[in-house]
Amino acid sequence: MKKMESLSPNARNVTVCPFCKELIPKGAMVCSHCHSMVKIPPHKKKRPFVLNNFMLGVYAATIFWLYIIFTFFRK
Repeated sequence: MKKMESLSPNARNVTVCPFCKELIPKGAMVCSHCHSMVKIPPHKKKRPFVLNNFMLGVYAATIFWLYIIFTFFRK
């Protein structure tokens, strides 16, 4: 098995760290040589509070009860 130093940067499973210029595995998030973050994990977007599942349930329940009130208690 070849050492990482003997592989070229064009090899299949390695890439070059942008900070220390050492060869690291292609999917690495942290460089094993300089311990810097190579790839920042994607930030998951949060839904606004008025559009989260709980509030959508509150809106549906409110519409349901307004429908019941106006349908059955109207004179």
